[in-house]
Amino acid sequence: MNQQKHYSLLPYGVNLFKLKAVVGGTRKGFSGRVTLLVDTGSSFTILPVEILEQLGYNLNKPIRRQSITTGQGSTAPLPVVTVS
Repeated sequence: MNQQKHYSLLPYGVNLFKLKAVVGGTRKGFSGRVTLLVDTGSSFTILPVEILEQLGYNLNKPIRRQSITTGQGSTAPLPVVTVS
């Protein structure tokens, strides 16, 4: 049975929330704790490459690449993977 956990959203500036969460890895029972900064106007959640690789995700074979524009205005094509 999948055990649900609840995490609190903490306000962090304007339209931002800080959230501690667990991201599942590619193998059963393998997960990592992360602190996320959630932007209410964002379409994606970006995780550090190091964390995704530690959890077993293959960033060389993403679902696709998505061009992301940062808050500073720079654009980069990033790999898209689905995490649990």
